[in-house]
Amino acid sequence: MNIVKINIGNAAIAFAVFLIIFSSFEELLYRLFGVSGLQYVIAKSFSEFICYVFLIIILLVRVKDGSLFRYKLNKFDIYILLFIFFAFLSTIINGGSIVGAVINLKTLIRYLSIYYVIVLSYGLYKDEYVIKMISVVVVVGFFQTFLVALQAYYGETFMEKYFYQQVAIVNISGVEVVKDIIEKKIGAVVGSFGKPAPMAYYMLIPISVISIKMLSAKKSYNIKYALIYVLFLMVVFMSYKRGAFVLGLMVPMIVSLQMKSVGIKYYYLLGALFALFLLLFTFDNAEMIMYQNAKDVFVTPVESISMMLNGEYWVKSIENSRGWFALNITSDIIENVRLLGYGADEDNARLVMSNENEQLSKLMHYNAFNDVYWVAMLSYYGPIGLSLFFLAIRYVYQNAKIITFSESLLYRNIGRVMCLMILVSVFAAFIERVYQFRSFAICFWAINGVIASKVYKIKQ
Repeated sequence: MNIVKINIGNAAIAFAVFLIIFSSFEELLYRLFGVSGLQYVIAKSFSEFICYVFLIIILLVRVKDGSLFRYKLNKFDIYILLFIFFAFLSTIINGGSIVGAVINLKTLIRYLSIYYVIVLSYGLYKDEYVIKMISVVVVVGFFQTFLVALQAYYGETFMEKYFYQQVAIVNISGVEVVKDIIEKKIGAVVGSFGKPAPMAYYMLIPISVISIKMLSAKKSYNIKYALIYVLFLMVVFMSYKRGAFVLGLMVPMIVSLQMKSVGIKYYYLLGALFALFLLLFTFDNAEMIMYQNAKDVFVTPVESISMMLNGEYWVKSIENSRGWFALNITSDIIENVRLLGYGADEDNARLVMSNENEQLSKLMHYNAFNDVYWVAMLSYYGPIGLSLFFLAIRYVYQNAKIITFSESLLYRNIGRVMCLMILVSVFAAFIERVYQFRSFAICFWAINGVIASKVYKIKQ
């Protein structure tokens, strides 16, 4: 029986490795093999489907050996179950569609299945498999660096032909499912992810891994990891995702604080500030850089960053973009929101909100609503649902902190990576729907699963 358990544990990690690779390159594969229309929509659900199949297999095995009935629900399980329950209850109360609710909820928690696949292995896997999983995360980062270099050299036409995510509109069970390209800035690279944002935020994971190695390695390896860090950060820079780039700059600082590397911390701070000033003040005066919409007119990545120092940029943001949403809409949502929110069915939730408040009626045509993700979640799930989700994330963070005190260097570093992912994702969710990005979510829940299974094993 022990052999079966060990094999299941190894298979669970190997399965996570497969998902990380597949989700990182699926858009490129669909382009190369001409998958489109309904086939494309079905293919996009493939990774989710096999997750559910694998989870069912694990559950059946655990039922057979009797261990499932001895599994004790922890606080995380309870928070997630209550979150899902109240999401559906709110949808029913607000007259929303259950199918629409499932679609919206699915994009948020679909890869919880890989978390439970790993958790139910009870930590019975070889450390070598975990090392391979983390290594694959970094190797994917190197592949993105290569693809980004090609895309930057050959330009828009090349990216449009081979790399951009496809558009597919298909009616499924009366619900219109749209797989579309989010409007991107001209010149922004996408790697193999089809869009700039999923690539940029995925790259923050290998950046976190490399930053930990950079600040804990011997001096002879320090420069090597520093160069890799700069290389990965340039990939984020070329995506024109300013929020991700700023977070990427902050990661080594957070790591140095975690590891209490005071000397290295100040050395890095001076270097980062110097690099930032070089970047932002390439021009004699940043105010001379006129504000331009990078979705309509080509600007360089340096100009894109530098425009943040231009007063007109902030005026435009407050009038038309996330700034407008944050200053005008968020206060109205907070004032009018119900305890359980407006339901997980996105279209119905927007309709109900617009009928209740004239200011909120603008949300019906505001495509970037979900980008300000915490506010969108507050609207859908209310203060109760959002609080439950925060409590679940807090529990994950606490587990990661526990693992950072492990005797094993491998698991100490994995705990640090998870802490970084949580901090990054919490900040990122104010400007991007980061928990919906496939590759980021798979890595997030897979690494969380490794940590949770180890904590579960310690407590047994």
